[in-house]
Amino acid sequence: PERSLLPPELARRVDAAADEAVRAGGLERLSAMRERLAAFDGLARRALLRTLLREHFEALQKSGGPLPAIAEYLSAFPDAEEQAVVREVFGEQLPTLRVELGREIGRGGMGVIYEGRQTAVGGRRVAVKMLDVGQANQAALWNRLREEVDILAQIPSPNVVQVFEVGLINGQLAVVMELAEQNLLERTGGLPQEQRETAQIVRKLAVAVQKAHDHPRKLIHQDIKPSNVLVALHDEKPVPKVIDFGVAKAIGQQLTEKTLYTGFGA
Repeated sequence: PERSLLPPELARRVDAAADEAVRAGGLERLSAMRERLAAFDGLARRALLRTLLREHFEALQKSGGPLPAIAEYLSAFPDAEEQAVVREVFGEQLPTLRVELGREIGRGGMGVIYEGRQTAVGGRRVAVKMLDVGQANQAALWNRLREEVDILAQIPSPNVVQVFEVGLINGQLAVVMELAEQNLLERTGGLPQEQRETAQIVRKLAVAVQKAHDHPRKLIHQDIKPSNVLVALHDEKPVPKVIDFGVAKAIGQQLTEKTLYTGFGA
């Protein structure tokens, strides 16, 4: 969009600078991009930045390198208008998830929950939270959620709801997670009557929370309550699971009791 607003001669200079940068190579390094941008300012600089960022991501993809955190780019380009370009181009790189959406199974403050199937892993049944965030914020939120998914994957507990992946579905940011059956209290009609059974459930959940706290990032739940404990079926056996570790903090809002509420069957 910036290039179309430039005078013809300046647009040709931007194009020439971009072509020269591609021929020279090395655009997988942010420092190389900054060197190329030094000769321009204002609209022309942002036009060149947009082109070089796209070439940069293509070079990263060819090299097989991981997508760096968006914070690294925002730090390299502190100007507010340049950061807007970074967010837009970074958003173009978000992965598209291979998930088929089914029926709606819940609503929360940040989006709608659907039952879905991950076609990439044999049609695994999952819960899919479609996040209601603006396109301009998708890249930064995806980056934060990706970090949270990585951390949760390192918590060795069967009593923490798994978050499988974060990316785009139909152009909208989505979180794909384990499909749990229902809220603990609604499943049992209240806590189990047997004290021993109640103690076993509480112990499992306490161990899960402690393991999260033992992680180097020291995840602290801060909102343990019955509505944040769901039940998944593993080999037809009910397993209590804690929700609302990372995702809620990434979107800046606690999950409501219906946000991750999911169900099997009709």
